[in-house]
Amino acid sequence: MDNLHKLTVVIPTYERQKYILRQVELWQNTSARIIILDGSESSWIKLNSYKLPSNFQYFHIPESIEKRLRFVINEIQTEYAVLLSEDEIYIHSAIKDCIAFLDTNPDYAVCKGVALGFNYSLNQVTGFPVYKSLQGYKIEDEKPEDRLNAHMSNYAMAVLWGITRTVVFKKTLNAMAQGPFLSAAAGEMQCSIIGAWSGKIKVINELMWLRSSENKNIWWSFGNLPFHDWYRNSENKIEIQKYISSILVNIDGFGYPIEKIEKLIQIGIDNYIQLCLNVIKQREIKTKPNLSFTSLVFWLKKLTNNLIYLIKRVLSIVLNLPTQRTLIQSAIKLKNSGINIDIQQLIHISSLIKEFHNRKIDIL
Repeated sequence: MDNLHKLTVVIPTYERQKYILRQVELWQNTSARIIILDGSESSWIKLNSYKLPSNFQYFHIPESIEKRLRFVINEIQTEYAVLLSEDEIYIHSAIKDCIAFLDTNPDYAVCKGVALGFNYSLNQVTGFPVYKSLQGYKIEDEKPEDRLNAHMSNYAMAVLWGITRTVVFKKTLNAMAQGPFLSAAAGEMQCSIIGAWSGKIKVINELMWLRSSENKNIWWSFGNLPFHDWYRNSENKIEIQKYISSILVNIDGFGYPIEKIEKLIQIGIDNYIQLCLNVIKQREIKTKPNLSFTSLVFWLKKLTNNLIYLIKRVLSIVLNLPTQRTLIQSAIKLKNSGINIDIQQLIHISSLIKEFHNRKIDIL
């Protein structure tokens, strides 16, 4: 059943206007409403003479991402909404299943599928694992504080880029619009806190999100501090209070006094920061050299693997041979692990990505 008419897809873009046409090719024959928020310095002239499909709206707003997100809040009229980077791709069959899940489970605020990374190099669309923690992820506690603690203590990117009830989605946009902050991850955490507080979270056992590595991450270029470094720095006290306030004014209190809610949010953030620090500590332990036999074997194996990869890379350039799995091969491997995948749709998407990179697109 086609339920995409219930969804609005908000696509911010900045100086990557050619990717708008790829999104047109992906969404033009659907009933979903697509809103393009172009923050580029100049409007794309090509779009002025290109008739966009009726389900598309293009807004040229040469302002910050925060101002564009604030603008779009009043433009969303559907029951569900989702953010999408201009160069990334959602698989429609998985989105339909997410909407169907939310339709029949009113106590859930967000539903999402698992992810697979992709890139384009040497005339092939490559694929690779990303965000493995999404697989099987769910937050199903009844109390908002229990959901928040469970989500932030065992974090996965299950809210940002997830199909979200519009009432919750608008709250996250309104909070994010209070930025910018010195850490680009602040926006992701606003979404996560508001999403978990507002309702349960579910990641279905299906591939939905194709995470692009075709371009540099723009968002991080405007706030390159890791969240834990930014949040723990006393010099950022005023900004952090503004950050907490942006969350407090955008959540349902469920009858709790504001002081208690603020404390619960602080606990959730502390749990997330502790998780980050634990990951960093484990990474340091693994990479810290020592003279033990086990460590020497580890480093020798790592050096050998790096040399093998370097040799393969050189040969691939000289002989034009692939060094990575294709997107389809990576998807089949993911499918064999038990993840549902619409392979036919993925084949179509892979062909579209290849065609996109092989043709010249006028960006004037």
